[in-house]
Amino acid sequence: MLESDPGHRLYEIPTQTTVADVVRVFRVGAHGAESYNYDVSATVALVADKATKIAEIIPYRVFFADIAGLKLRFERQITPAELKLIEALFSEQEVMQAGLERYLSAWDGSSPLLAPVLKENLLHFWWD
Repeated sequence: MLESDPGHRLYEIPTQTTVADVVRVFRVGAHGAESYNYDVSATVALVADKATKIAEIIPYRVFFADIAGLKLRFERQITPAELKLIEALFSEQEVMQAGLERYLSAWDGSSPLLAPVLKENLLHFWWD
């Protein structure tokens, strides 16, 4: 969903389009940045960087993007080892800015922060 859209829409995106380009065009993370007083450009760049690095670990498809969220559905079942690599991409200081609030609020404090990703086979960056 782009800011000018009156509602959610389906977009055809050329296959050569990078996830970083999708994140920049849809300004993914701008909502959270504005809500939590983070720099908007830095937040969008952070999400683009993390999503690009995740693609190097496991292939996925973007199936939702707007200023408040990004959903990445993995093309095959993610493994615990891959989940560990993804978690290592995020420092404690980046978790909220990077849109992992959903996982942090449900975290039991002992299991991996992104444990739900194994079951859902998708990663959801989300700011609300």
